Amino acid sequence: MGVIIALLLSATYYVDKDGVHGTKGNDNYSGRSWQAPWATLTKAANTLTAGDSVIIARAVYREEVQPRNSGSPGNWITYLGEDGVEVSGGEPVDETRFTKVSGYNYTYRLTNPGVKIQTVYQLKGPYDVQYRPFFEGFPCGPGEDDTLPPPVDPDPFDPVSSLAEVDYIKHNGSWWFDSTHNVLYIHMPDHQPPSESLHQLEFGVRDAVLTIEGKSYIRIENITFRHATRYMANVYGFYLTHCSNIELHKVNIIGTASRFADCSDITLTECKIGRVWRTGYDYNNDYNQRSIPHGSGISLFNTHRFLAQDVYIEYISDVSGIKNDCQDITYERCRWYACDNHGVVIKSEDPHTLPVPTNITFRRCEGGARCQEGIVINAVHNLLIENCDLTYIMDNGWVYTPPFISTNIRIWNTMLHWPRLRSGALLWLREESIDEYHLDYNCLYQPCQPNIWVMVRPSGGGTSQKMTLTEWQAYSGEDQHSINLDPLVVKVDSGPGSPWADYYLTKNSPCIDAGDPSYQPPPGGGSRIDIGAYEYLKNRVNEGKNTSDRPIILPSPIRPGGLLRFKNNFTGVLKIADVSGRIIIKKGLDRCGELPLGSHLRSGIYFIILDGNQRWQEKILVID
Repeated sequence: MGVIIALLLSATYYVDKDGVHGTKGNDNYSGRSWQAPWATLTKAANTLTAGDSVIIARAVYREEVQPRNSGSPGNWITYLGEDGVEVSGGEPVDETRFTKVSGYNYTYRLTNPGVKIQTVYQLKGPYDVQYRPFFEGFPCGPGEDDTLPPPVDPDPFDPVSSLAEVDYIKHNGSWWFDSTHNVLYIHMPDHQPPSESLHQLEFGVRDAVLTIEGKSYIRIENITFRHATRYMANVYGFYLTHCSNIELHKVNIIGTASRFADCSDITLTECKIGRVWRTGYDYNNDYNQRSIPHGSGISLFNTHRFLAQDVYIEYISDVSGIKNDCQDITYERCRWYACDNHGVVIKSEDPHTLPVPTNITFRRCEGGARCQEGIVINAVHNLLIENCDLTYIMDNGWVYTPPFISTNIRIWNTMLHWPRLRSGALLWLREESIDEYHLDYNCLYQPCQPNIWVMVRPSGGGTSQKMTLTEWQAYSGEDQHSINLDPLVVKVDSGPGSPWADYYLTKNSPCIDAGDPSYQPPPGGGSRIDIGAYEYLKNRVNEGKNTSDRPIILPSPIRPGGLLRFKNNFTGVLKIADVSGRIIIKKGLDRCGELPLGSHLRSGIYFIILDGNQRWQEKILVID
């Protein structure tokens, strides 16, 4: 590793809205220290230029971040949050202002809210809940509580438009704003009065929390962006368009969806996305939570060279949409759960006239529990799924007119396992597409139908044919080294991706050393690669407790030490500091030289400071 320090007049700025470091921020300050910090991210976004960075103190910043400038190669603009930094599209609510509506059981009112309300959020309780102007739950039916008659239109997605509808016992978690009289009516999910200690409400007032248009070389780290939406629509509150070379590290996106349109060279690492849902009528039952329609955890449109590593997606309509001219898209060591519309959807608006996603890879991913499927394939060219744990893969190309045949799909070293009761198979293909599928060294197992391997839909429609592994091998010539056995993982819960599942292999798993011998096993693995997302590591599994120490990231080789080379035109002191400002390395320098960086330095962001008394230069050092 070598780093050349360019003579760039870059600067580090500081934002401290609430003064947690001693001085409350003010945008009229210089922003160059914790003693003179700015108050808003907007000030930073309008000021930073190539090579600059900003360190953000813990606070909730209620604003939309819109970077004005781009970085340049080797001189990125960096936004670095300390722990606890949140950017919110909501405004706090004084819940003591709510009063009970006379003559109703569960409805409370707030007169003159003071803001234009686009939605309502709850921050406390078992879930982050986004209240919607919808009927919640399901229409009344036989045997259900008929405290009030069902609505005239029983569609659970219709807007609530009257007090009676809000108050209906199964419409908890709903609200209605009477714009004529400027009154908000609300029915809490637990039927209780609005309370700061129980609920902590916020009104959603912003369409977006981050918008980046036409910018490049920007890095954002350790920031939570939350709660942006429009009335009755889950908009992309985290929105990037026509951008390139953007890195997001440890970024959480909560209560909104992300969109990358016409972008290139985008990297997400260790991010978490989701928790966009309506409340269900049974507030205490997780399975009655429903994600809001419209939007994906990661929506990709006409985007090239996108990498998601160690990203977790939950409780959103779709896990990810990969659409139209998307090329070289990689999901690696990612997990997804409880996205009740779809898993990852790969598609084109019209594959016969518009571009089709090309070169899509899923590697060591785990997901699909409480989703309709793990991955659904509408249209794709060159798809690789290797060493993944998924519930279900479906070829859905028949949705187009005429049906579309995807090409060159390879599924290798992958486990399909779904403990949920199903009448079908875990791999659903179409007869006309079979020649485009190449599969081997896989494990498919469904406890309810343990001998069923694949289901093939006849060309032109009709009843799909279920096949055993032996029948499938004879029919297709594929999966000659695959197995149809219980994978014997540590804990299945509701399947791959569940936070309560553990898909590490136990010592008797038939998936151990059963993968393709041409694959190199990861460090600590056996003589051959395993089937599935997690290599069996005996010292990491505690089978007695039915739990394991299961990091999402597989062990990697020890990072060797590097060499920092520098050249400048003055003498002084070279300092390397971590993000807290602590000096880690200090060395006198004379114009040029080199400095060994031991492998004791952890991955992360550091600051290189060239201090020449009257002359001062700074640069970001990223160690990965």
